[in-house]
Amino acid sequence: MATISFPRRTGSVSVALISLLIAGCNPSTTSRVKPPEVDSRTAAAEAIRLYDTNGDGSLDESELAACPAIKSHRERYDKDGNRQVSPDEIVQRLDSIYSTTVGLLEVQCTLTRRGRPLSDATVRFIPAPFLGDAVQTAVATTNSSGVATPSIPADLLPERLRNLQMMQVGLYAVEIEHSSLPGGAVKGLGFEVDPTRRDGTTARFDL
Repeated sequence: MATISFPRRTGSVSVALISLLIAGCNPSTTSRVKPPEVDSRTAAAEAIRLYDTNGDGSLDESELAACPAIKSHRERYDKDGNRQVSPDEIVQRLDSIYSTTVGLLEVQCTLTRRGRPLSDATVRFIPAPFLGDAVQTAVATTNSSGVATPSIPADLLPERLRNLQMMQVGLYAVEIEHSSLPGGAVKGLGFEVDPTRRDGTTARFDL
């Protein structure tokens, strides 16, 4: 089973995030890029429609298996500790994630295989379907250190940012492809790209 940890952010990522956050008056930085247009209540209702197989109006652990973006961070949603994720808890979490004016971030993803860097692996951050069409898939290939910086297609980035690797704020399922993996791929991982958290722009997966 893959394990996930969230290391301290590297200097380059810290600089990228700081530049995003302090850029209120500087048109050359990305804080002027609007976050994806996600309506929290509509998204929460769609999540319940997609995953609430027993019809009780909330998502339990077995139902969350189909939604790794929430399952991987369930403690951030289940605020009352009843081991269920309600529509209101999803709304509260989405409101927090989209509470800033940051629309794009540099995200560093490190892959290891049994503790060793996994190079030449394809990593895809696939938006949770209940977010709608505003959030785009980000893709990258790991380098010799097992590090990747996923990005949405350059033509979807503002022109001044097309030389950068950036992705949108949101909830993602993470899929990894590599010849050394059983069946050639690992699925069922999740991650939140969240500008409000120190671990919201770095992820480590040990496969």
